[in-house]
Amino acid sequence: MNYRSIFATLALCLTFDARAALIHQYEFNGNLADTLGGPALVANGGSVAAGHYGFAANQGLRLHGNLGATYTIDMRFRFDTLGSWQKVVDFSGLLQDYGFYTSGSGYDLYNYGGSFGHLTAKQDTRLTLTRGADAAFRIYQDGVLVGTVADKQGYADFAGHDANFFRDDRGLNEAAAGSVDFIRIYDNVLTQAQVHALADPSQVPEPAGGTLMVMGLSLLGLSVGKGRRQRR
Repeated sequence: MNYRSIFATLALCLTFDARAALIHQYEFNGNLADTLGGPALVANGGSVAAGHYGFAANQGLRLHGNLGATYTIDMRFRFDTLGSWQKVVDFSGLLQDYGFYTSGSGYDLYNYGGSFGHLTAKQDTRLTLTRGADAAFRIYQDGVLVGTVADKQGYADFAGHDANFFRDDRGLNEAAAGSVDFIRIYDNVLTQAQVHALADPSQVPEPAGGTLMVMGLSLLGLSVGKGRRQRR
């Protein structure tokens, strides 16, 4: 890894430290395990392959745990077909119809109305959802903010319920087949710049002066260490 890559990686990590921590990371490398040691996802009939989880309609995933009202969810997925309503995230433990769907070729937080972003069947898309203490629910597609909804009714508040992905409370009626490459969850809201950096690491938000000093010292230490190893 060259110094430019190291600098970008350190900058990305340090900018996240101030706001949010990555608490769950599911990469589907042959299993449903959380690489951070948290609870594994529970499959509803799909299968894990190298680097993705494939599912038929309503064969999504469940996460046992309380994500609460404030979070960031970041994933890359695809649906094989697009229809009228197809649930992506259920916040109620499959007890209510409210949730985050695709509707036609766009996204919709039901029941507020509106259509955000643009999807294509059988094509991967990166979806990032954030919800803050102010109940602002933001929808990003491929790192770009495509919609904001004032979640005054708390439809996107997990409120002690398990999180469900690609599963619907009505079963096959509002679900679709597809696959997901990863799911990552943070315990707070990532800023717009941070979300953009997830999709494009070259656009890492610029650190503050103190952070730059820390990074400079880190790189200096790496340089000295490398020189010492070469002289042996």
